Amino acid sequence: MHACTRATDNRDGDQLVCQVGSNRLAYQARAIDDLHDWLREQGGWVALGAADETKPPTEGTVEAWGRNESNPVGGWYGTRKGYRGRFVDAAGPCPCNSGRMDLESVRAAEESLLSSAVRRDPSRVRELLHPDFVEIGRSGRRWSRDEIVATLSGEGERAATNTGEWHLSELGPGIALVTYVIRGVDGDSRHSSIWSSSDGRLRMRFHQGTFVASQ
Repeated sequence: MHACTRATDNRDGDQLVCQVGSNRLAYQARAIDDLHDWLREQGGWVALGAADETKPPTEGTVEAWGRNESNPVGGWYGTRKGYRGRFVDAAGPCPCNSGRMDLESVRAAEESLLSSAVRRDPSRVRELLHPDFVEIGRSGRRWSRDEIVATLSGEGERAATNTGEWHLSELGPGIALVTYVIRGVDGDSRHSSIWSSSDGRLRMRFHQGTFVASQ
């Protein structure tokens, strides 16, 4: 059995507590946020590299970073001296990690919905839109996910979209707000979207577009 939970210890503060078989291991809870920041800096996939604490980890892996003196805590995140376990036992499966939003991935998903290749692919659009998705179009019309999927599937080829003024922010655990401007021949429009992340899936919950009035 392998399970991790978050708990507060009066002596050691906020911790990740992992039960691995009969062994109970504890790690500094900040490990999740620190790891999230480090992974974003890497710019790509990073191997977990699980290794027992008595064995050296493979360089460049999550396990190696979790023990390295160059990380934010100067080494081990484990709090149980002499038996601190594998770092990825806590960082890999911990559900506490799911609350953080990767804003770069959110922007990439938003931009993909502006491309013809994705817009005309019903299965891909359904993957990116939440079942309860709602859009308020530039005309003021309210659209459901099924209506959007059906409409986009018959859309003609479109030129690359000219966008700007991107702003992305986390509204709360697993929720992000995206705003940007689309510049078109018929005028500019300002857009906003709300994205949610759950069960490892990133999906848009809401979108609205509004024409920018001429000055």
